[in-house]
Amino acid sequence: MCSPSAYFSALVNPIIIGSILINFSDVVVPYPQIKEFWRHWLYYLSPFTYRLKGLLTPVLWNLDIQCLDQELTNIPLPPSTRCGEYMAAFLENNNGSVIDPELSSSCAYCPYNNGADYLRTIKINDYSYGWRGVSHSITG
Repeated sequence: MCSPSAYFSALVNPIIIGSILINFSDVVVPYPQIKEFWRHWLYYLSPFTYRLKGLLTPVLWNLDIQCLDQELTNIPLPPSTRCGEYMAAFLENNNGSVIDPELSSSCAYCPYNNGADYLRTIKINDYSYGWRGVSHSITG
């Protein structure tokens, strides 16, 4: 018996699940921001990690992303420079796109082209991670 009563257990379990397991599954804290000690073992131990991968991957992976105006990063440009040429080297190595490459006053940058770009930021690096997450959450 882990607790003195079912009532006490019903009160304590959400605290344990919420404060420990959910916090280490990319739901609340992104993987790179989890403290290194916890990142290497508790992230993989939490069943919510695999549930999250299994639920998000099939829905978001191929979804085209169009950033809203408030989600864009506006970058001031040096004089006599166009947005497309200024951002070309950056976009070769990073996800995202510029909204109008011909602008010369500022550059509006959207960090995601599709859902896969976003999912990679939360450690879902391939479409197969979703199926892997489903199988872990069922068997684990």
